[in-house]
Amino acid sequence: MQKLKYFIQFLLCGMICFVFACNQTKPPSETITKAKNKVTELMCGLSSPELQERKETVIASLQKQLIETKELENGYAFKFPGTDEMVDELT
Repeated sequence: MQKLKYFIQFLLCGMICFVFACNQTKPPSETITKAKNKVTELMCGLSSPELQERKETVIASLQKQLIETKELENGYAFKFPGTDEMVDELT
């Protein structure tokens, strides 16, 4: 009878540990996804006046949505909201 009691306690302890381990979430630093391809070729088909107007529109919109600017050794890093609309606007 004593062995059965220890076995049940061991089993319950194992189940609690299993449930606890399954419910753990990753810290935010592990959920950040970074681009694997750092080289992308882009080409624009807009004429100069159209390009200038588009540039002004996009820059104004981006400035309103900018969350953070960080100065780096080789330039700047900008942080924007992680929404689908923002991705569309940036690409």
